[in-house]
Amino acid sequence: MWSWAVLLTALFLFGARPVSAQSFEGVALRDVISRVEAATSYRFLYRDALIAGQTVSVDLGADPIGRVTDLIRSLGLGVRVDEERTQVLVYPVT
Repeated sequence: MWSWAVLLTALFLFGARPVSAQSFEGVALRDVISRVEAATSYRFLYRDALIAGQTVSVDLGADPIGRVTDLIRSLGLGVRVDEERTQVLVYPVT
């Protein structure tokens, strides 16, 4: 019984990484957004066609919302962060 507790504790301590420590290389933007949404209270609102096929590389660092919004802006899209509603609106720039 004791060995199971030690094993589970070790897996938890060494296997879990907070979202702020995650790095992505050549991953679909949709997957990065999903991971950030799962780890934070923010929700991203966007039309799927805007980000379809976009692959990105990013290190989320200590500010995952800021890093992802900067990344989205670098792709030529507009971003509006509503901190009160914890939403991020992604829209086409015309």
